[in-house]
Amino acid sequence: MQVARQTATALKGKTKISIRECLRAHGLYNAIYALHPIFFPYFDPFRGCPQDVMHDEFSSGTANSELAQMFYIFISKEKWFNVEMLNAEIEKHNWGTGRKPPAIWEGVVKGQRGGLPEAGAHLRLTGSQTQNLALASRQILLPLVHNQEHPAWLSWCAHLDYIELLLADSFTPSSIKDLDKAIQQHHKL
Repeated sequence: MQVARQTATALKGKTKISIRECLRAHGLYNAIYALHPIFFPYFDPFRGCPQDVMHDEFSSGTANSELAQMFYIFISKEKWFNVEMLNAEIEKHNWGTGRKPPAIWEGVVKGQRGGLPEAGAHLRLTGSQTQNLALASRQILLPLVHNQEHPAWLSWCAHLDYIELLLADSFTPSSIKDLDKAIQQHHKL
């Protein structure tokens, strides 16, 4: 409610500049904001912040970056396959209508000093493309991964376990416990 009061005070300004200056003095940049109590009357953003799975996992999130890092490790470090072979496996997969992601770009093999994946490594895919690739990745990568006990592969499989649970249509107390265990397992790996 404090933000609503600060916004109301700012809007009493006589010019756009004075309104903007008053808003910014309170750390606000718009007079209208998504979590305004008018739109979400029982939601306190400081006690409960919603998580957006599409962005947190897929668009520019954990699944996108972990896939890119794993591809780097398997292609550049382990030399199990190359980008062309990876793209051939992606092409062979039965995607169904409108679900096939574009080819993986060559830049995924770019690393940094010390043989590590590039800082901020990510795939140039949309959230839905990353989601589709992630969900099919076990099947696509199995013929290419030479060591099923490789730490990057184990971590990725644990990540997929929790992604699959996370994308369920509904949850039960038991499935929430399973999801929590799967997240902990991924973090451990």
